[in-house]
Amino acid sequence: MSNIMDIIAKETNGKSYKTFKYTYEGSDVLSFAYDDHQEITWERYGETVPPNGSINLKRKADSIANDKPLFGFFLDGSRHTYKVDDIAYSTIYRDSHRKEIEGIRKAIDKTGREIVLSLSPGPARLQDGSFLQKNANMWRLTDDFWDEWELLYDMFDRCNYWSPFIRKGNWPDCDMLPLGHIGIRSGERGKADRMTCFTKPEQKTMITLWSIFQSPLMYGGELADLDAWTLSLLTNTEVNEMHRTLEGQRQEYRDDEWIVWSGENKESTYIAIFNVSDEKKEIPGKLTERYLRKDAKEIWSGKKVTEGTEEVENHGCVLYQMKRI
Repeated sequence: MSNIMDIIAKETNGKSYKTFKYTYEGSDVLSFAYDDHQEITWERYGETVPPNGSINLKRKADSIANDKPLFGFFLDGSRHTYKVDDIAYSTIYRDSHRKEIEGIRKAIDKTGREIVLSLSPGPARLQDGSFLQKNANMWRLTDDFWDEWELLYDMFDRCNYWSPFIRKGNWPDCDMLPLGHIGIRSGERGKADRMTCFTKPEQKTMITLWSIFQSPLMYGGELADLDAWTLSLLTNTEVNEMHRTLEGQRQEYRDDEWIVWSGENKESTYIAIFNVSDEKKEIPGKLTERYLRKDAKEIWSGKKVTEGTEEVENHGCVLYQMKRI
């Protein structure tokens, strides 16, 4: 791990080592840093004791929006993202904290800088979609996402519902990618330190869905022991180019066994075909005839469609690229 920290320190001149955490009880800056031995040393703890009485969150939001700039530390140019937890939708209050979100948006705007506002966790509500577009850049579509097929299968519905809200500056967030070595300090959902429970086809399906949906891509595993397979999923240049340049993405087709997504950029049309059944299957002729042309190339394998369509593993997918017409 120290080697990775040394690399990051060299590339960023140490700037990435600084982080800040706020609590709603106050606006003091809380931070941690790394000492010369690359060990984490807390300068001040970021957790607070819950208050005994109730808190008027609207008053706090008004204070954030109207008092002296709360985000002044962003003005040095070294920080570009602000993440707020427990605000997109609260399982405690069964609501989104609109006043607080508006207050934070106004406070960010007062800095005069372009700062990404990320809200979590979810699931964010569709009825808040236009509001979130106006006041945030990223918002979580789900509660914490883990390595279970049922949760991944559920994301197809969520992505379909939220795709109309994707635009430049607005990125509905499917959550981090639980790939590689995960759960090192977690026992959530009854699982602890492990390699991802997703099969390789499921991992490819997750990366493909997140990418064609243009979800933010954030690796949720341990970088220090990143394996070659996981690295290949994260660094496929054609998939990443699609993710970076896509527009007009949408679900084209769905039945009990197959789901089809499409999207385009200036040069290419992309078609993702997902086998959501529990068996390995050939892609039905009606789907290949409707969505694939002779110039289609499968990105993950590099094979042309003229070489024949392969069987798709259960819970797996194929991702085709064609020249845009």
